[in-house]
Amino acid sequence: MDARHNHLRDWGVATCKQCLGVPTLKEQHVPQWDIVDEAGDTQETVLDVVFTDPRSGAPMYVDVVVKSAHTDDPARLRARARKDGRAAAEAAKGKHTRYALAGASLIPFALEDGG
Repeated sequence: MDARHNHLRDWGVATCKQCLGVPTLKEQHVPQWDIVDEAGDTQETVLDVVFTDPRSGAPMYVDVVVKSAHTDDPARLRARARKDGRAAAEAAKGKHTRYALAGASLIPFALEDGG
């Protein structure tokens, strides 16, 4: 699973560099989105691909996620079976929820496996 994720991340870095012609970084810590849990421990936010929007100059953050369509929850499995891409859409929504401060600067690159 990590190898597939890393391959997609590396493809995203290469594609942004080639298509946009802007410096593109991988695995960048974004401290303003770190999460501090109830015990006071910090979970660092590391985004897969970071580049600068060539039009606005704003930083853009891509986070890769591969979500399996399979689930042990029968109701969720039925919902995913009725609509292609539902598992990927759920994963993208989860990224926006986790990084709520990101707004439009976050681009979830969500793919569905087994859908």
